[in-house]
Amino acid sequence: MRSFLVLVSALILCTGCSSCSGQKKAEERQIQQREDIIEANRRIIEEEARLIDEYIAERNLPMQKSRSGLRYSIEPLGSGEKPREGQVAVIEYESFFLDDSPLGPSGKSRMQIWVNQDHTIRGLLEGVQMMRVGDSAKFILPSHLAYGVQGIPGEVPSRATVIFDVKLIAIN
Repeated sequence: MRSFLVLVSALILCTGCSSCSGQKKAEERQIQQREDIIEANRRIIEEEARLIDEYIAERNLPMQKSRSGLRYSIEPLGSGEKPREGQVAVIEYESFFLDDSPLGPSGKSRMQIWVNQDHTIRGLLEGVQMMRVGDSAKFILPSHLAYGVQGIPGEVPSRATVIFDVKLIAIN
């Protein structure tokens, strides 16, 4: 009887250890997959930054970079106020991709931006909040500040860098 209990205990331990081993291997695979995804995204972000830097250098643009990664150049032509939370900024803009092809209709358009609202393009909102009424600016939005990984099917490709030439017309 005693040897039977020892045998059963040994079988339980072996079964338990092999399932633990299998679980551990599955966890290790998940960790490796996460690390691979992080590395792939890091390479994509580095390549996008390189392309933006190349675009700026080729055109000799005097751009600055915010902490979020927004590249901007503001021509301080205005003396008005900067938009604040709860206000609506009215802008005139043109938008392009890095290859200078237009995003949306060619020519200037107008848009209202509700300051600190979730539905506004993050990089555009960040840039407009740095402007005063009457200022003109160029913003280069890396994809994470523009339309992201998903883009807009049929209009904006996945991970597209977007450029906005903007004039802040009014604040309501």
